[in-house]
Amino acid sequence: MAKENKHENSQKAKVIADKLRYKELYTMSTEKLILLAKNLYKANDVLIAQKDVLVKRLEQKNRQIQQLTNGDDPVIKYKGYDKEWAQVEKVIFILSRNKKPLLTKEIVKELLLIEPQLQQSLKDPYNSIAKALYVAIKLDRVIQDKKIGAGGYTHILPDWLDKNNTLQSKYRR
Repeated sequence: MAKENKHENSQKAKVIADKLRYKELYTMSTEKLILLAKNLYKANDVLIAQKDVLVKRLEQKNRQIQQLTNGDDPVIKYKGYDKEWAQVEKVIFILSRNKKPLLTKEIVKELLLIEPQLQQSLKDPYNSIAKALYVAIKLDRVIQDKKIGAGGYTHILPDWLDKNNTLQSKYRR
C-alpha cells in the first residue's frame, strides 16, 4: 500500500510538473491556477510526511549501528557469555548468573538486554527463546518449577535442588 501511495504521489507530481510548463501558465484560468496550487501543497505535504518517516527510520538505524560499533556491546558486561552458544546454553547461562528462579519473560528480557541484535535476527525473539527453554526442559537441563499466577512457571537448574528435591533456600526468589 505504501508503494502504491508513493507511485500515486509521484504520478501526481509528474502531472503537476507537466502542467506547469511555461506556456500553460498563461493560458490557465484563475480557478485552475488555484486548484493547481492546492494540489501542489497537498503533494508537498505528503512528500514531507514521507521524508519525516524515512528520517526517523534512518536515525533509529544509525543509533543501532552506533550502539553496536561504539563498544557499547552489552556482552562484554557478562563475563563468560558467548554469542556463538546455542539458545539452550544462553538460557542456562541466564539462570545460573541470576541464581534464582526466573519466568520465561524474565529470561527473554535479560537475553535481549545482553544481545539486542537477537531482536533483529530472530523473527519472534520471545517464541524462539521460549522454544529453547522448552528444549532445555526436555533435555533435563532446566526444571519447570512453580506456577506464578498467570505469569507462567518459574525455571530453575537441577543442581539447585536438595536431596528431597526441594529448592535450596539460597536460590529462592
